Amino acid sequence: MGRREGEALSGTGGDAVSDKGGDATRIDFVRSGGLAGLSLTASVDVSGLPPDAAAAVQDALNHVDIAGLSRQAARAPSGPDRFQYDLTVTTGGQSHTVSLHESDLPADLRPLIDALLPLARPHP
Repeated sequence: MGRREGEALSGTGGDAVSDKGGDATRIDFVRSGGLAGLSLTASVDVSGLPPDAAAAVQDALNHVDIAGLSRQAARAPSGPDRFQYDLTVTTGGQSHTVSLHESDLPADLRPLIDALLPLARPHP
C-alpha cells in the first residue's frame, strides 16, 4: 500500500506529514548482519542527492507506507546470517523508524532499499 506524490505520509496519532511545500526529507539507513557481519550506513538529505538518485529515492518513498511499517513490531530473525534493515525517515519534523529483517521486507519497501544501498558506505 503506497501513496502518490503529494499525498500525505501517515503520522502517528492521525497526523499527516506532506512531502510537498519544501519539507526536507532525511533518511538514515543501516544494513547490518549478513555472512561477514559488516554494516553499511547512509544518512541522506533527499534534496541533496544527484537528480537520478533523488528521483529513485523519492519515487520509492511515494510507494511505501513508512509510518504504517514503523508501527509493526519487529520479529525475531528467521535464519542465521540474514540482513537487518533499519530506516529512519524524517519529513517536516516527524520521524518514523522501521527495523525489519531481510525475510520480513515487504515488496513495496524493496525499491527504497535498492535505491539506498548504492549510497551506503561500510561502517566498522
